[in-house]
Amino acid sequence: MILLHPRHLDRHYPDERSGEVMRRTVEFFEAKGLQKVKEDDRAAVWYRDFLEFARQERLFATMCTPAGYGASDCRWDTWRICEFAEILGFYGLPYWYTWQVSVLGLGPIWMSHNEAVKQEAGRPSLLNRLGSAALLHPKRTATGSLTSGADTTTVLPSIRAWASTNTLSRPAIWK
Repeated sequence: MILLHPRHLDRHYPDERSGEVMRRTVEFFEAKGLQKVKEDDRAAVWYRDFLEFARQERLFATMCTPAGYGASDCRWDTWRICEFAEILGFYGLPYWYTWQVSVLGLGPIWMSHNEAVKQEAGRPSLLNRLGSAALLHPKRTATGSLTSGADTTTVLPSIRAWASTNTLSRPAIWK
């Protein structure tokens, strides 16, 4: 069994960009520091800094877009997705949750036969926004739309999720 040790991140990554994403993410959290991560978690601080980092580094666009639908460094790779989830989960569930919800939302799109929706989801301008200012409000969806009622827009404006209630993530409902 291989266990994550962030100060000894010496795993072999199949390509340069995968290694860069993993290293830069660990560097982000290590620079933030364990004490600050814990304080933010206990105070239910919205993780704006992480979302901005994710946008700047194009984490979601790189890791959640199959080859051929985004930039040249994009690749939907289950191993990479799991590896990245392990890093985020190591530093805190709010960070992992943002990632996991995105993966779960995009997976069915990439598995579908609907090429038009795949092209729309793979637009670099859309996935590069994940983590941008449009997403920094805890009551907004991945497209920046405010949630209201039971009809909630998810990653793509053309895809809607129906629920009897809108449940916000822990940082938004803690207090």
